[in-house]
Parts: sequence; structure tokens; C-alpha cells
Amino acid sequence: DTKEIWSSEFFTAKADVRQYFRLGRDYSWASRVNAGLSGGPNPQRFFVGGVSNWINRRFENDQIPTDEINDFYFSSFVTPFRGGNYFEKRGTGTRFALVNEEFRFPMIRYLQMGWPLPITLADVRGALFTDLGAAWYDDAFRLTSEDEEGTRRLHDLQAAYGFGWRANLGFLLLRWDVAWSTDGVDTSKPLYYFSLGAE
Repeated sequence: DTKEIWSSEFFTAKADVRQYFRLGRDYSWASRVNAGLSGGPNPQRFFVGGVSNWINRRFENDQIPTDEINDFYFSSFVTPFRGGNYFEKRGTGTRFALVNEEFRFPMIRYLQMGWPLPITLADVRGALFTDLGAAWYDDAFRLTSEDEEGTRRLHDLQAAYGFGWRANLGFLLLRWDVAWSTDGVDTSKPLYYFSLGAE
């Protein structure tokens, strides 16, 4: 009786650069560029789509589209791309790039309700955002392509925009975002994201 020893060999390099600009006492602009690649005999795969700590998470086609053991143990979700689900088919590859641009502003400074629920909201922040992301294999990146009718659309690059709010719960930040994805021609129905965690 022999046992098969399973192993995976790969290397991965990632870069994450962030810049914050103060636009006044309560207003700011946040920029982030995140990119990476993986290589070797069994390179790591990246999935661009979704947000971290997504409460009402959705999977592409309501299923996990892989049975590769490498994907379960070594794949990596690249977030936030608000405008896509987890395991987006277009957002899969061994290379990735993600750009997030966000304008942050005060939305509700203080609101106290008496009925029907005694709820108090304080310092609720708003955000307007644009996300651009792509994942691809090796050197096969294509920015745009033509469909059957000759209309040029985004191919590997994904784009989304939207708005949201952030409420500080003391030890966690509750985030709610609404996003629309676009291929440069058509725009999707709105996608809703509830998540917990840091900004």
C-alpha cells in the first residue's frame, strides 16, 4: 500500500500601494493600486470580485466553479471589486491588477429615532467609488474585444462604480455598498454588498 504525496510549487509576488488625500476637515480621497503575479509548475490563481468579509456573499452562477485542490488551498480573492461576485469567470488568472478610487464624506453626523425602534446613528460616512480590476493568464491580456455585432466592449478589464455608507459599531465597521458594473456599453443591475471590517 503506497501513499501519494501531494505538493504544489509556485512563487507569488504582490504589491499594494495606497495614498490618502485630505480634502478638508471631513472629506478625503483614497486611492489604491494592487497588483500581483504567480508562476512556477502550479501557479496560484487569483479571483477578482466581491468584498472582504462579505455577509450576503454571492458566487458566480451560484456555485464554486472549480474542483482543483490548488484553488481551495492556494487561490486568493482579490478585493474589493464592487460590481462582481466571488469566482467571477472574467476575473480569473495568474496575474491581476486592481485600482480603487473612493471619495469619502460625512453623510449622517447624528440621528436619533424614537419610534418604531430607538436607534441612534452617529458619524455615518458616505463613499462614492470606482473600481477597475483584471485577472489574466501569462501575456494573454486583452483590454477590449468586439462582440458578434461588432460592438467593442471591455474584455479582461472589469469596471464598476457606485456608492455606499460606513457605520462605526465601536469594534467593527458595517459597510453597505451599491455597485453597477459596466463593459463600456451596457451596465448591470445594481449589486448590494453588506460587509464587516476595517475601511
